[in-house]
Amino acid sequence: FRVKVPATSANLDRYLGREVVFGLRPEDITDKASAREATSDNTVMARVDVVEPVGSDELLYASVGNHLFVASIEASIDTFDRNRLVKKDVEFVFNMKKLHLFDKETERAILNP
Repeated sequence: FRVKVPATSANLDRYLGREVVFGLRPEDITDKASAREATSDNTVMARVDVVEPVGSDELLYASVGNHLFVASIEASIDTFDRNRLVKKDVEFVFNMKKLHLFDKETERAILNP
């Protein structure tokens, strides 16, 4: 999948064409319906594999191609089937202002807000 790195990010020109490790915390990935800033540049369609209730939130373990990530969404307050999202495609929004990038070879942070 592709997302757009914010223009205000550090100079990443030397990493063009190189593999980097992309990282976001679960709280920085949400479903599109709950997102404040959803655009085509930060939205990804992914398949939900597992839903894990954790207090007032739910962790959604999702995949797109060979990429896996975990999103945190607010749990529904009414009674519902926790498996309602499993094996469903959901639009997720990444908060790209919180993006972490790492050099794949050295594992050093190259972008860390």
